[in-house]
Amino acid sequence: MSHIVSKVQNSARREQIVRAAFNILAAGEGINALTIGAIARETGVSTSDIYRHFKDKDEIIEEMVTKVHLELMKNLTYLYDSDPSPLISLKRFYLLHLDFLETRKGIARLAFSGGILKAGSASQRKIDYLLDTYSAGLVNVIEKGKKIGDIRKTVNSKASAMVLIGMVQAITLKWLVSDFSFPLVDEGIMLWHGYEDFLTYDNNIVRRQK
Repeated sequence: MSHIVSKVQNSARREQIVRAAFNILAAGEGINALTIGAIARETGVSTSDIYRHFKDKDEIIEEMVTKVHLELMKNLTYLYDSDPSPLISLKRFYLLHLDFLETRKGIARLAFSGGILKAGSASQRKIDYLLDTYSAGLVNVIEKGKKIGDIRKTVNSKASAMVLIGMVQAITLKWLVSDFSFPLVDEGIMLWHGYEDFLTYDNNIVRRQK
């Protein structure tokens, strides 16, 4: 019984440490402020207690990336819901992603902290897998939209999927640089209108005008 209690307590402490790390990033002090000492102070424990649960800062960052990865993978369910319109599914997915970042500033800062993810690391592989999975899911939905006529058939599905991912990255970076000076989701909606026009614009109109 004591072993089970100890395991639960250990898991709770690790969760507390990771949450503290996200809080430090959300405060806007920069990635350099994410030190073992700062995490210990935010958590309310000693540095030795941090080291009892994590080998070093890199291991804490890896745990942070794992949590982000698991949360964002849940968003993919919105690409495969029962809504008959692929465009609505794409919009929900896009806005849900922006809302996720807007309400979790620490995660947004982690995602755009240059040099924090070491090449070839487990964290980097998880991010690469997430992007590849997102792209594949978006391509499938866009292809479905082309088949039922919601999206024009001349659209390059893979390129369009990458554009949508790029939109999330670009607007989030702008939001971070501005120190969260505007509502991320509201700004995202304005970008969405242009993207939707691109997906649905009738090429026949262009041909008639030439």
